[in-house]
Amino acid sequence: MEFHLAENCNLNCKGCAHFSQLAAKELADPAVLERDFARLSEISEGLVGKIHLMGGEPLLHPELPSIMTSARKHFPNTLIKLVTNGVLLPKMNDEFFATAAKNKILIAATPYPLEINWDKVNEKIAEFGCDFEWFDGGEPGKKTFRRFALDKEGKQNARLNFMRCGIANACTLLRDGKLYPCSIIANIHHFNGYFGKKGELEKPMLPSKIDYIDIYKATSYEEILRFMAHPAPFCRFCKLDEWVETGTWTTSKREISEYL
Repeated sequence: MEFHLAENCNLNCKGCAHFSQLAAKELADPAVLERDFARLSEISEGLVGKIHLMGGEPLLHPELPSIMTSARKHFPNTLIKLVTNGVLLPKMNDEFFATAAKNKILIAATPYPLEINWDKVNEKIAEFGCDFEWFDGGEPGKKTFRRFALDKEGKQNARLNFMRCGIANACTLLRDGKLYPCSIIANIHHFNGYFGKKGELEKPMLPSKIDYIDIYKATSYEEILRFMAHPAPFCRFCKLDEWVETGTWTTSKREISEYL
């Protein structure tokens, strides 16, 4: 399960699957996160295997320690990872590292080829006894780039895409009580808004009311799991055959051709 703490990011990655390079500055409301943590914990009886606190860039949120504490309070037995690009880690204060250690929040850094003072970060991790890993088993400085190609006409086979997709039900995202089966559906509004304003997108790709489930209206965890096990209509907008690794990480020019 993923939670965005910030929609925007301090990096500008080409082809971001969360469209963070296109997003305006927006931070999650801690009260809304607390409410959603509580409801998800209640309806699932705490049976959520893994939670990612991410974005965007989560370290941009000034109330990050209280958010980490809240997540752990409601999910005492869940693996919770703070997924970050690492740029701001050397600047984080002792409260951040102490809170991460106390609440057993695993700091998971994506290995971008950037100049980051990892020696300082490692000193803080050792001092406070934090858990750390390279996100998704990556290697330092070897972040690759994948093109998440979209079909603005929505003519793809939604069921086949869902069955073949590597992020469907692997990148489920909960925002404001709405649970989406993948990050693209949850964040497509950033794409629509950015390129719509530029006049480069005649018709937005809009999720329908059956592309997500409201955890406050769901009557049981089984209902949520059944929903997540079925193809989302929005899957028709993904050109899965063109989702290929195209080389090393690079910055975005914020051009619609990165996706279409």
